Amino acid sequence: MQAGNAVITGAWARGRETRSHRNGARAIFSGMETRIVKMRPRHLPDASRFIAEVLGERRNVTTSDLKEYLDWDDDEVLLLVAETADGTFAGVAGVVYESWNDTGMIEWIGLVEGLRGRSIGTSMLNQMIDWTRENGGRKIYVDTGVDSEKAIAFYSRNGFSREAVLKDWYHDGGDAVLMSRRIREAATA
Repeated sequence: MQAGNAVITGAWARGRETRSHRNGARAIFSGMETRIVKMRPRHLPDASRFIAEVLGERRNVTTSDLKEYLDWDDDEVLLLVAETADGTFAGVAGVVYESWNDTGMIEWIGLVEGLRGRSIGTSMLNQMIDWTRENGGRKIYVDTGVDSEKAIAFYSRNGFSREAVLKDWYHDGGDAVLMSRRIREAATA
């Protein structure tokens, strides 16, 4: 992974077959090539609109919020964008690293509907897990709605387990499931 470059190192995929490649993460599906890159200022309007409209966080994330994230140090936040070969926005993912307790918290992960179920989201998730581990993280967390069966199944398939139900967690009064995955053992004193 090259934190300063636009392209994140990851897996190239054709269908479900993957192989490592140092020049970036790309997935080719049904003739549509998709790559995962670090978020840049040009992505901000599409990313904030997607987070608001598709991921349902209308009140919480604006273009200026994302711009502030971009100003954070590379070891504090990782923001990823999936885009097609022609640069069309296709999805977003973000994780914040908390050095005080050596954990990462996934803020969002989502793809446009036509690209779901094709391992792109898993690739984005794996890049966030690797980045958190490389920063010293021992555990990574995510919250999702208690009724979000597809999201819960996605995280479960990727090694996450339920830790708690957070009552009245969302601004609309909805409950959340807090899930986590250990990514390295805690340091001993």
